[in-house]
Amino acid sequence: MTKDGLLCLGGRLQKSNFNFYEKHPLILPSKSRFSELLIMKEHQRLYHAGVCETLTQIRETNWILCGRQTVKSCLKKMSYLPEVQSSTWEPDNCSIARK
Repeated sequence: MTKDGLLCLGGRLQKSNFNFYEKHPLILPSKSRFSELLIMKEHQRLYHAGVCETLTQIRETNWILCGRQTVKSCLKKMSYLPEVQSSTWEPDNCSIARK
């Protein structure tokens, strides 16, 4: 626990030269607004990187429970544009010049 009463992970990095929050990432619940905002911030900071890259950056200082699933569902909710159905394009016969 930190001085503020937040839960942290422990691990094998006790003697490393990392800072406190890299050695002991904060544990965050998967279904919280703070976790969702953190995911959105990192995703945008990484220029809309995928699930793996976003989760890797978040895990440097925070540990979200069920992390991969949480990031995946959050990014799915964040999609700003509706999915476009692809259709094949066919040229207009009138616009093709024939000699």
